[in-house]
Amino acid sequence: MEHRHDWMNSSGQKSLGQVIKGSGRWQAVSGAGLTLPAMVVLSIFLIFFSLKAPVLASASTLVSTSTASSVSAAALSSSPSALALSSAPPSAPAPASDPSALTPSSSFSSSSPSASPSFSSSSGQIVVKNSEKPENKKAGRIVRLEEVMRIEDDGKNFILRNPHDFSFFPDGSFIFFDYPYIYKLDKDGKLVFKALKTGQGPGECEYPDSYFIDGNRLVVHAWVPPKVLEYDLNGKFIKEKKMNDPAPLFFLGFVNGKIYGVVDMIRFSNYIYREGTFKTPYELREISPDFKKMRKICDIEMEHYIKPGHWWQLAMFEMIPYDHFLFYVHSARYEIVKFDLATERVERIFSRPYAPVKMSKEGEEEPDPYEHVSRELQPPPADYFFDLQGLQIFQDTLWVKTSTEKDDGQKWQIDVFDLDGKYIDCFWLEFPKKGLTHSPRFAISNDGFIYVTEENEETGLINLVKYKLSDK
Repeated sequence: MEHRHDWMNSSGQKSLGQVIKGSGRWQAVSGAGLTLPAMVVLSIFLIFFSLKAPVLASASTLVSTSTASSVSAAALSSSPSALALSSAPPSAPAPASDPSALTPSSSFSSSSPSASPSFSSSSGQIVVKNSEKPENKKAGRIVRLEEVMRIEDDGKNFILRNPHDFSFFPDGSFIFFDYPYIYKLDKDGKLVFKALKTGQGPGECEYPDSYFIDGNRLVVHAWVPPKVLEYDLNGKFIKEKKMNDPAPLFFLGFVNGKIYGVVDMIRFSNYIYREGTFKTPYELREISPDFKKMRKICDIEMEHYIKPGHWWQLAMFEMIPYDHFLFYVHSARYEIVKFDLATERVERIFSRPYAPVKMSKEGEEEPDPYEHVSRELQPPPADYFFDLQGLQIFQDTLWVKTSTEKDDGQKWQIDVFDLDGKYIDCFWLEFPKKGLTHSPRFAISNDGFIYVTEENEETGLINLVKYKLSDK
């Protein structure tokens, strides 16, 4: 079983089009300040108006990951007490089961460097500055997507809104989060189970936000009410663990037998009372198996625009684990960090020259994602999309979805790096049909298939589509 990590959305209730438009803009992260009631009220405000482009869960082939909200400051602890979980090591990547699936050997080979990246060292970190062009001679080609399966909901027990946070299993089945439920589908796209019930009683929650898989357990975190719920992989509820006051996490991952989370510290600081643009810390923490203790590992600097009790990201944040590393973005511009969990240090930072993409061309109007937010709470207008909009690991390479698109979003520019940060490939990912809005929150299974959520621009119907990839 493997898990695919992607952006966290606080609720998933926005339309797919709104989520996409929000992916390169300010990302709303409204939060709490003084008392628990105030925090809950403002958090509920977030559920309806957040445009934070999401950033998820499980142990196995590509290691587990998940994102969301978790325990509050009252649960934080600097105690380095025994936090390790017992877990089998991740298995080797499975071979591609379909000959038409895009594999590294068919796409990333036959290359001769056009320009070697430059390496430097700063404070023990390696800085890799790549050239504008990758080394693959076939870079810039079009890779067409061919539809394998289109999944539609039944309008009753299974309703698609904004699927994300995929976990894939060897038998072809997969699990994903689509607020307020977690679904499991079989290899043919048929519903196996729908987990979670709305409420505040035993086995219920109001605002679930992330999950991970540990062996045969599906572990779900909810921040209202604060609890962790456990299910088996057939969807049967096992038990729950109550937690302290809620404090949303921007990443939650199960990596090599340990749980890691990222906490936005604005709500615990004096910044929450200020107004303006500030660089504030996120904290990467190790979390105990019972979610009662957290140990700070390091700060991750993020830039925010803050109004009292509300804040918006001025930078993209996404984190994805692989082996004992975390790859993450915490900037509006093109820069990726590789963090070593074994040494608890940044191992390297890599980038390439990139021209930021403007929000819209002159004379064009773009839907306003904040049209339902009162004017006094709206952030200043932004001029550019975030350079990077998604990270995925595929067979020992890092795929990066950039903000560069063509033909009204029918073609995406994808950059490919090796895991040492060397820029090795670039191609256009082409969708076969026009008139569809594609969520940037795509996932790649280990056998080379890509899963994308699509919304029909005329009817508003949302489908989950499985594609295979082939060179053109």
